[in-house]
Amino acid sequence: MKTQRSAIVFAVCVLVLAACAPATAAPTAAAVATLPPPQATATFEPVQLKLGVLNFMSHAPLYIAHSAGLFAEQGLEVELVDFGSLNNELQVALLAGQVDVAGLSLGAATINAVLQGSNTKAVADKVFTDADAPCADSGFVVQPGTLASGALAERSGLKGMSISFSGGSVQQRHTDILLESAGLTYDDVEVVDIRDYASRVEALRSGTVDVAALTEPWTTRAIRDGIGEMWVSSADLTPDAAGAFVFFGPSMLEQDTEVGVRFITAYLNAVGLYNQGKTDENVRLLSEVTGLDAEELRQMCWPSFHPEGKINFDSVMEFQDWALAEGLIDGVVPIETLWDGRYIEEANARIGK
Repeated sequence: MKTQRSAIVFAVCVLVLAACAPATAAPTAAAVATLPPPQATATFEPVQLKLGVLNFMSHAPLYIAHSAGLFAEQGLEVELVDFGSLNNELQVALLAGQVDVAGLSLGAATINAVLQGSNTKAVADKVFTDADAPCADSGFVVQPGTLASGALAERSGLKGMSISFSGGSVQQRHTDILLESAGLTYDDVEVVDIRDYASRVEALRSGTVDVAALTEPWTTRAIRDGIGEMWVSSADLTPDAAGAFVFFGPSMLEQDTEVGVRFITAYLNAVGLYNQGKTDENVRLLSEVTGLDAEELRQMCWPSFHPEGKINFDSVMEFQDWALAEGLIDGVVPIETLWDGRYIEEANARIGK
């Protein structure tokens, strides 16, 4: 138990130190080049921005805002910079000013960076665990046949199994809740550290792990290909909880506030389009900019977004209380330090919400 938890804490600390280090090189990720950047309108003086994105479906509205020309409508020439599934590398780039805006998951590294004085603010909701969603976009996926066998008819059946999740994140909190509900501890399971989601799917396929925390598009890929089946969803463990935010970094916060308001206005307009569901246009836009197959996009369980971009503050404090008790963070960040609501309030007023 101590060995596993110490390893997780150490990994989080290393990530925080990296995030606070001065920039010495350009981001290693390549700019997304599947679509030419839309032309800005003449309404605003053009502003060039770099937006760091990940290949998760939780970034879909950011992709839509770009490919549908919604950023351009606000006079923003936005370059997408792809960091694959490397959330922590994206955080480092944001703090170093190598990207201006990023969609980041709620995690211990993010909280510790703010505690250490990093100039970054959460400015909008990016995804939440929707208890009313018709399907599960994220959660714990198990090898096929496990559920039919009755091995996990009770959560206590997890004892002796191997499990993989992202340390220092909401996934680790979900794992803690899962174990506690089963009357188990980390001593009762084998934690397998696999940070790349595609590799987790392969680990399920090969039998290296019995249970893997996945999110879209990997959830659907595992289920579609007969590699796994959903056992417990994230929404079952922490219903209606904030999972990720749109963050402004130092370079964005130093801009005129008007630039940030225009960015969030475009983003909320994109959330509005996204929330229309799997329309032909949404599928086309996402397929073109992400390279995901249209049919695969239609099969996926799309994550949920609040239309007004606001977050569940109580869930953020609950995450911090848990992370502090686990020794993953150095203190609790007040909401007013983590969150800047000016942009979302003005953007909603302009949209008429």
